[in-house]
Amino acid sequence: ILFIGGVETQQLLEQNKLLYNLNSEINKLQRQLVKEKSLLEEANAAKDKFFSILAHDLKNPFNALLGFSEFLIENFRDMEQEEIEEQLTMMRDSSRQTFALLEDLLTWSKAQRGKLECKPQTVKIKDICEEVRGAVKGMAEEKEIEIELSAAENAEIFADPNMIKTIMRNLLSNAIKFSYRGGKIVTSLEDIGNNFKISVKDSGTGISAENQVRLWNLAGQHTTRGTEDESGTGLGLLICKEFAEAHKGKIWVESEEGKGSTFIFTIPKL
Repeated sequence: ILFIGGVETQQLLEQNKLLYNLNSEINKLQRQLVKEKSLLEEANAAKDKFFSILAHDLKNPFNALLGFSEFLIENFRDMEQEEIEEQLTMMRDSSRQTFALLEDLLTWSKAQRGKLECKPQTVKIKDICEEVRGAVKGMAEEKEIEIELSAAENAEIFADPNMIKTIMRNLLSNAIKFSYRGGKIVTSLEDIGNNFKISVKDSGTGISAENQVRLWNLAGQHTTRGTEDESGTGLGLLICKEFAEAHKGKIWVESEEGKGSTFIFTIPKL
């Protein structure tokens, strides 16, 4: 009888072990399903954002270009030189806006597919800042905005220069977009031990605490108009975040609504 009881006890122990293992597998599968569901939701959000940009943000500047060009073709013979220049200026601005949107869209799309490779090299951060400042000079001059640069001549970082240029271009473009006419933007570099801290500070519209949280989340992205009705997709900041993190750095914003914003990112030294 004791022997039979021992056999039954052993069988119960083995069954309990089997049930425990099955339960562990079920829990593992559940966690995997939750993770895959989250990834699927992110992919759907990315797809929805992509089509939203194609349907709305790119459509508007293209429509403007068509409108300006058709008006010019039909009326240029009767227009004064000043009126023609005004139409051409609007066409140029719309073309710039469209190109910037396409550039952000293509960069973001490549990043989502893992097609962008970080290729670090030794570069002088001031050279990058100077180059990007030159690239956005036209945008700044149109709004009579001054861009001040404060960085040590020989400060070097080990980074992908194209990625750093993209971060700087997006941050400066945003600062111009949300600055008031005649404003000032200050770009500065600070040595903080093992990293350099790069800041882009404006005195523009500022960002509410609620919207600051949304800046780095694809689902929370929405088009926000600039101080002179400039548009954008919000993808630029997501690209900045990905590129900063690709260098083991961080990016964040310090802002108060109505009192301007300072966007900051860190890059490791050599």
